[in-house]
Amino acid sequence: MNAPIPESPAAREKTVLLVEDDHDVRVALRRLLEDEGYDVWTAGDGRSAFDLLQRAATVPDVIVVDLMMPVMDGWKLIDVLKGDARFVDIPVIIQSAFREPPPPDGVAGFLDKPIDEEALLRAIRRHVIRFMPSTGDG
Repeated sequence: MNAPIPESPAAREKTVLLVEDDHDVRVALRRLLEDEGYDVWTAGDGRSAFDLLQRAATVPDVIVVDLMMPVMDGWKLIDVLKGDARFVDIPVIIQSAFREPPPPDGVAGFLDKPIDEEALLRAIRRHVIRFMPSTGDG
């Protein structure tokens, strides 16, 4: 019997919303993040992501969003999030092959596609670790 893979301390009980229109990329990144211990919500476009956020009882700790998507692209999604008090403080990390037009102001990070998995994990950890409660162990 294989021993369970230990969770990353940064990931414990942390939620990532992954917004990506490419099904294969979305599945691969979801698997990567779940293997690291994150709870992962997914959406295939900005409209679906915003609808999911509006229905959710809680908010994710970080949002990873592609810019080029159908229905509602990443630029519009970020604009809508920054205009809503419930979501304005959620760190947003962009993943995109395009830098034109430039990423919106106020995003927490930008990662070029194809995604470097370690760079993605570092970017997410950087933004969720500050929300971890102190254990009081020193």
